[in-house]
Amino acid sequence: MGFSGSIPINTLQSMNDTFQVADRASRVDLLKRLGVDGDVAEDATSFVSPPAIAIRPIRNHSRQSFGIMTLPCNGQDQSFLYLLGKDGHSQWHVVDSAWLDCFGTIPTFSLLSFVPGDDDV
Repeated sequence: MGFSGSIPINTLQSMNDTFQVADRASRVDLLKRLGVDGDVAEDATSFVSPPAIAIRPIRNHSRQSFGIMTLPCNGQDQSFLYLLGKDGHSQWHVVDSAWLDCFGTIPTFSLLSFVPGDDDV
C-alpha cells in the first residue's frame, strides 16, 4: 500500500485516488468519517479490493455538490450505494444510502454520461 494515515476529505477524485493506494485502516477510517456504518466499513474493506470501491462526482445543476460511492458485496451478500453531499457549510458526508442484495453474484456499478462531461451520471 502507498498511503497510511488519515485520508483528507477534500475533492472526490483526490479521496478516490488516495483510497485506492491506502492501507486498510486508512480506508476504514475514511468510510466511517464520511458516515458509513462502522461494521459495513470493516466488512467492505475486508472482502473487496480497493479498485472495487469507488468515490465519484456527480454533475448537477444544484448549488449543492453531490457524489456517489459504491461498496460491492461483502460477507453478508449485500452491496451498498451511497449518495455523498457537500455544501458551503459542511464537508463531504453520506446524505442517503441503499443496500442491494447480491443474489450470490457480483454486482457492477457504472456511472453513465448522458451529456458531455467527465462527471455526469
